[in-house]
Amino acid sequence: MFKGGRFLGYQDEYFIRGVRFLRANEKSAVISFECPAHPGNATAFELFRHQTVVAPHVEGDRVWFTVDIAMRGNLDEIQCSHQHDSLDPEYLDRAQQLVAAEVERNIRHTLAIAQPLGWEMFYFKRSLQAYKPKEWERTKDRWQEIYPTMPVNVKVKVSIINVGEHK
Repeated sequence: MFKGGRFLGYQDEYFIRGVRFLRANEKSAVISFECPAHPGNATAFELFRHQTVVAPHVEGDRVWFTVDIAMRGNLDEIQCSHQHDSLDPEYLDRAQQLVAAEVERNIRHTLAIAQPLGWEMFYFKRSLQAYKPKEWERTKDRWQEIYPTMPVNVKVKVSIINVGEHK
């Protein structure tokens, strides 16, 4: 990570994945999560398409953002498939929630590292400039103070289109 030509540190692939989700440039990915009913068994979700919408909000001197992410893909592998009906709507709904929770956890991890360092590669500043230009003019001189502690509300919606493993 670099900021203004200054080296801030190295980051791992989990951090970089969070950056890609925030910037909406992850073209394809496999997101895995552990089955809550059968610890040690993983399920893999293959991401085909996703969209990220970053929206700025300003109330007085308070600035915050919402990040809405919509993802579509398939369940590829279910290690404990013999113990689940992978076509059951309740199972698919729970799987969508678990994928969404993993993506949100990933993004929160990335923000927890990037924000305190002032590393802003997620289009927050650009979004504020574009959609709230008057508010940007009022806050631009304080952006380096605002950004590190600015709240970011993350919402992820996952749609499973297909299941690659059947009984």
